[in-house]
Order: sequence, then C-alpha cells, then structure tokens
Amino acid sequence: MNNLYFNNHWLSNFGGRIIDLPQYEIAQRDFNTVVVPGRDLETLQDNNRYNNVEFKRKIAFLPYINDLTARQLVNSVIKWLTSCHGYKIYRDTYNIGYFTKAYLSKTESIVRELPTLLTTTLNFSRSAFWYSDVGQIPKDLTVHIPIKLYNHEGIPSKPIIRINRDNTQNSDLAAKLKINDIEINLHCPRNYDYAILNGENMQYIAYAADGTKTFVNDVLPPDLQIGENIIELTADRSNGISIIPNWRRL
Repeated sequence: MNNLYFNNHWLSNFGGRIIDLPQYEIAQRDFNTVVVPGRDLETLQDNNRYNNVEFKRKIAFLPYINDLTARQLVNSVIKWLTSCHGYKIYRDTYNIGYFTKAYLSKTESIVRELPTLLTTTLNFSRSAFWYSDVGQIPKDLTVHIPIKLYNHEGIPSKPIIRINRDNTQNSDLAAKLKINDIEINLHCPRNYDYAILNGENMQYIAYAADGTKTFVNDVLPPDLQIGENIIELTADRSNGISIIPNWRRL
C-alpha cells in the first residue's frame, strides 16, 4: 500500500495507507474555444498555462497500529485535516523525489467499517507540476564565473533567485545576471536585507529583518530551457546571490 505526505505529516503517522490502485493524473492545458460563424473547425485560444489537477485518494486507517481507539484516531485525523489552510506541500510514494503544491478541497465522512478499520476519501486540487527535490538546491553564483545547469525534465522551469543586500552600497542595483543570452538587473532596496525574484509566482519582493516587505519591480527571470543553461553574474554589488533551478515536470 502507498503513503502520502500533506500538511506536515505522513499518512502513516496516523496508521493510514492509500488503498487505491496507483493513479497518475494528467495535467490539462488551459485554452478556450472560439466559434467562427461559417467555419467548421473551432479556433483554439491558448491561455499559456495549465489548469489545476483535481484528484482523490481513498484512505484506510488501522487504529491498533498507533495504540489508539477508533474515536481517538478520528479526532487526530480531523485535527490534521482541518488545521490546514491554502496550498501545502504534497508528496506520495507514486512520485519519489518530487513534490507538488495542493489544497484539500473536500474530505468525505470517516466510516468505521470494522472495529479496527476506518476509511475515508480525500479530495485534492494541486498544481499541474511536480517539482524535483534536486531542483530546490540553491546554486551560489560568483561574478564572471559562469555555471551550467542542465534541465532533464523535458519542460522549461521558472527559477527563483535570492539577492542578499550589501548595506555598504548606496545603490539599489545589486547585480547583473545573464541567463543564456538574456541579461537582467537585480535590485534590493535600501533598508531591506534580501530580495526574492520568483519566476514561478511572478513576484519580486524584498524583505527586512523586522518582517516588513515591499514590491521591488516587475522584472521576471527568463525560463531555464530544456537541456543546458548557462548562468553568469556579469556585475555584482550584493552580499551573495543564489539561484534555485526549480526543475519541474507534468
């Protein structure tokens, strides 16, 4: 039987297992169809994104594994599932070495089928992408020393770049970064400690030690293409810059 991880816990922590046969849902491209009068073939308008993937997992719980009564286990499971809000990291044993971002859209009633057997069905909505654990490892950059990052996943990734501010500098301009043939300017405003340029979320935010944050600008990093990518800092006034490749697959 298979296992899943959600809201900071593995299902097995509650004596639970997935009892479905292995399932591999397929992400669908988001597009609209446009009907042109007099033309038989509909026109497709691609929205340049993928829809969320809806999926469900049937779960069985065995209270005796955790030395709990059925009532105690039900209470623990309810607390686990109702304490989460918004997207959480989701993993399962169908996709070793990868994770996705999902939210719990519905939980069916927990049924006590036997004194030692409880079942339910969890309904999720997730990102279209699975992200590799390897792709989350930051790569430190040094000025004028190019690095090569190889994308094996078969789909472009949207990197995440961290800029640590050197507060001895008066300028907000921290560095110039070239990804393949495209150069971008990296900034971190004064009075902030670091900035995150997130290609995935399409956000560029600076953060201070006291918890305040501010929007930097509308710059976005180029995608890391399938195959080899060459990354180079061509100028650097920062206190350190790193890039997370964020490799992903459908």
